[in-house]
Amino acid sequence: MPPVAAGAYLIDALFRLGPVRADVNGTRGVDWTELDAFARLTRAISEPWEAEALHAMCDAYALEADEGADTLREPPFPGSWWV
Repeated sequence: MPPVAAGAYLIDALFRLGPVRADVNGTRGVDWTELDAFARLTRAISEPWEAEALHAMCDAYALEADEGADTLREPPFPGSWWV
């Protein structure tokens, strides 16, 4: 991942929370109830915009994880072919 200065704590929260959950259709981002419990118990995030951002990050992670399973898919950004 590229280095991130501002907001790095949100990336840390993303991976502490675990961005994806398995369900009958494959994987999905976390539910709001899971995110709310994480925020209350860890106090890693406290502002509504942080919850919105973290929820969107989980959804994006789940989408890319599903699409990344396709070995013929183009990389999501230039230079990521070596990852």
